[in-house]
Amino acid sequence: LRAMRGSFPDLQLEVSQQDTGAQLVALADGRLDVGVVRAASPTAAVAVEHLVSEPLLAALPGDHRLAGEDEIDPEDLADEAFVLWPRSLGMAFFDIITSYCREHGFSPRIVAEGADIETQLGLVAAGLGVSLQPAYYANLRPPGVVFRPLSGDVPMVALQVAWRRADGSPAVAHFVQAARALST
Repeated sequence: LRAMRGSFPDLQLEVSQQDTGAQLVALADGRLDVGVVRAASPTAAVAVEHLVSEPLLAALPGDHRLAGEDEIDPEDLADEAFVLWPRSLGMAFFDIITSYCREHGFSPRIVAEGADIETQLGLVAAGLGVSLQPAYYANLRPPGVVFRPLSGDVPMVALQVAWRRADGSPAVAHFVQAARALST
């Protein structure tokens, strides 16, 4: 957004916060011109381009028994309650997490879901459960939550730019170009 505003100061940008699933539907329906999504697959109507990848981290309550560890063995989370995104808000991302848990011998026991990262991390801080989140969210540094790397082979979660394939708008093209430039 900063690059866009710097290069095109007269361009009017309307910014809204939506989960990946909602953005993909809004793009296909023509209600959104461009989006920044996670772990999305392209469709016939929507192009998706990879920007960066980040590893999953364990998000734990600050007083959790594993909070002081340098690295978390995923099997140590098998008996934990989990706080996750609802699958409907990002099926691919949800499936990455549940597949990762299954690869380590368990299915996550989901006790709470949050429609946004702030809610999820608030539930973790309140001690309702643990979560697995892309490393980017560790930058939020919410009080009462610690982020720890997971040991072994950890899934990488893509941050992507998405737009309607049929959209020839110069503004969309400039946004995609700016996103590409910042991701290198």
